[in-house]
Amino acid sequence: MPCSRLVGPSGLLLALLPLTASAVSYSYSLQDTYAGSNFYEGFNFFTDSDPTHGFVQYVDQATAISSGILGYGTGNTAKWGVDDTTVLYANSTGRQSVRLEGKVNYNHGLFLADIKHMPGSICGVWPAFWTLGDSTWPAHGELDIIEGVNMASTNQIAAHTAPNCTMKFQNQTGWANGYDCAVSTGGAAGCATGSNDQTGYGDGFNANGGGVYAMQWTSEFMKVWFFPRNAIPASISSGSPSPALDFGTPVGNFDGGSCDIDSHFINHRMIFDTTFCGDWAGSVYSSTSCPLASSGGNGCVDYVAGNPSAFKEAYWEVNYIKFFDELDKHFIVSVGILDKFHSLIVFVDFIEQQHSVLGDFYFLVEQHSLNFDIVLKQQHSLDFDFFLQQQQQQHPLYFFILIINQNLNQQHQQQAHRQLIKQQIHHQLVNHKAHFDIFNPQIHNLLVIHKVVHKFQAYKLEQVFQHHFVIVKKDIFVFFDVVDAQI
Repeated sequence: MPCSRLVGPSGLLLALLPLTASAVSYSYSLQDTYAGSNFYEGFNFFTDSDPTHGFVQYVDQATAISSGILGYGTGNTAKWGVDDTTVLYANSTGRQSVRLEGKVNYNHGLFLADIKHMPGSICGVWPAFWTLGDSTWPAHGELDIIEGVNMASTNQIAAHTAPNCTMKFQNQTGWANGYDCAVSTGGAAGCATGSNDQTGYGDGFNANGGGVYAMQWTSEFMKVWFFPRNAIPASISSGSPSPALDFGTPVGNFDGGSCDIDSHFINHRMIFDTTFCGDWAGSVYSSTSCPLASSGGNGCVDYVAGNPSAFKEAYWEVNYIKFFDELDKHFIVSVGILDKFHSLIVFVDFIEQQHSVLGDFYFLVEQHSLNFDIVLKQQHSLDFDFFLQQQQQQHPLYFFILIINQNLNQQHQQQAHRQLIKQQIHHQLVNHKAHFDIFNPQIHNLLVIHKVVHKFQAYKLEQVFQHHFVIVKKDIFVFFDVVDAQI
């Protein structure tokens, strides 16, 4: 569609562009760092029976230290492994190991794991770095960032969820291995994507000096990248990671096109574990080149029990784990109204279709002179007096902006306010005899909401609107742009 032009009030030239989707960028601030002497303070030591039925005995911190399988490496890295000295009976409780579970639950954000060494490609070993929801599995989801078994040379990234969650796995470097994430229909394997990069797992990872795994989690997707030690993005090295800037294409792109990410992945904690045999490593053990059992034995368990020295490389060594939270999140819907009735368009229905959570409401109104002076209505204020006063002056053009602040930490509170706020808006409009109009579904489908990465305060409209205008209905303009509002 070619661009057309319209001369607006005060001679302002408005460019009317076709509506196209633009990439949404996310900005982050560092919230938590797990590194050095305080690394283990951020984790609980899991000591229950292995949920995956492995030949393993998870031990507490004191036992791990006294057994010599947990401590610090060169450069004050966090370093922990498994018992690599004790010969065991095959009917024992299993080989000693450590399972770390994070104390903090997270929703949305960017995880960075700078790992120097992971358990190698060893028969019987099943290491993983993953996140897990706080409800009964798999109600709040699971995302396996690093996982493999036995002599695997490449990583597999997988998700496990409650029903009604499938992924597209588009725009990624990995190959899809199952699209249905629901345990009930897709099986225990979940939806997964495999990598062909042998520097991203096991022996190849360790020989290359490790690297950084990154996981970005939003309402729209969960993406996982791996960066070898010699190819870490500059934004990560600088301490200001920017996936949109220099991360490139992810290995795994868990796109929620047919999966509501926010209802399937909730309150996740980080987990590191190293188990042996069990539901995965044990079940496929006989199909590998690993030593098989003598008649009547269990090949995997027999090998793990009788060959402790084989597990000297079955350790984790981590430089840091960092979690970056999204900066204050806002969505903009802005409307310019040009008609003799000065109609006020409210997008509440549209917003509810697009986002399950609504936060604080701000109303900004600009009169036709486009002098860029803005009146900012206070939080939750639904008073349209200023707007109506301007109407009485019969200015032919107004700008109305609805900004929704989405604070995921107060998700349930905001959901409870949604209907009330909508009713209040409608009540105010009716009382003031303002024209109340909701776009029809066809128009809804044309609209775009973009992310704003800083909290909005009064600042010039020119920073918002710039040159992006689209006519979607007679005499109504929808303005859209990605804005980085510097306060």
